[in-house]
Amino acid sequence: GTVDAVRDLIEPYIFKVFTDVLGVELELRSTITIGDFGFNALGPQNDTFQRSRLEFEALGDYFEEKQQREAFLPGGVGSEIYEAEASGALPPDTATGLLRTFIRGGMDTTISGLLTSLRLLCDHPDVWARVKADAGLTQEIFDESIRLESPVQAILRTPARDVELGG
Repeated sequence: GTVDAVRDLIEPYIFKVFTDVLGVELELRSTITIGDFGFNALGPQNDTFQRSRLEFEALGDYFEEKQQREAFLPGGVGSEIYEAEASGALPPDTATGLLRTFIRGGMDTTISGLLTSLRLLCDHPDVWARVKADAGLTQEIFDESIRLESPVQAILRTPARDVELGG
């Protein structure tokens, strides 16, 4: 048979992991639409951007509601972030922005990274055979995959000091 690796495997898996860890109930397709807009907003304001903007705007109330403290279940990372803000361990008014970032972009980048890893393993059956024989290689494979094909190509880093690269 065939499988759509993104829709059938990776999206549902990452969605389940993120919602469980954050401690928030989200709807899969709406959350994917929110992340899609986040990426499209980084590019040109073409038809793809306009389509995703309209879809995102239709979810505006849903998205705002899912970032609020009341949306997060006790014991999840989301409620812990709000507790850290309330205790002063985080600066005031930072919890919502942190959680917005997780919901809007964290899942998509992880989905993209896993898809890249899976595609590269399919393209390199010899490496796939090594991973099947030694599951301890999975972290190394994932790290190398996102090094080769970063899930985020619009965010740049500037070193704080002079650095020599490649000699």
